[in-house]
Amino acid sequence: MNVTMDLSEIDRSHRVGKPNQTGGPRPIIVKFISYRARLHMYSARASLKTNGITGTYINEDLTRQRSFAFYTARVLVKRKKLNSCWTSDGVVLVKDNYENIHRVTSSDDLANFEHC
Repeated sequence: MNVTMDLSEIDRSHRVGKPNQTGGPRPIIVKFISYRARLHMYSARASLKTNGITGTYINEDLTRQRSFAFYTARVLVKRKKLNSCWTSDGVVLVKDNYENIHRVTSSDDLANFEHC
């Protein structure tokens, strides 16, 4: 990812969830010391895909409501009802097919896009 990060920039990290039956790795949650360190890591996450790294994702830890809204937005992107979706600082953002960006707070906000 071409990110230089010292161990001192991470407050704590640990695996989450119960060990799964398949023996695959569990997700890891990381708390950074500063917002700047967190932003540095998140801005570099797009390079995972461009560097050919698959199966590794860096996502924000969203609330249940926003996580469901983000899931709904991703479904609409697959159906070509939206152009793209992403999260930034815990906020779900979507780009419609007219290149307008909208802030989404719940999956109810996406109802207008389902009929496009």
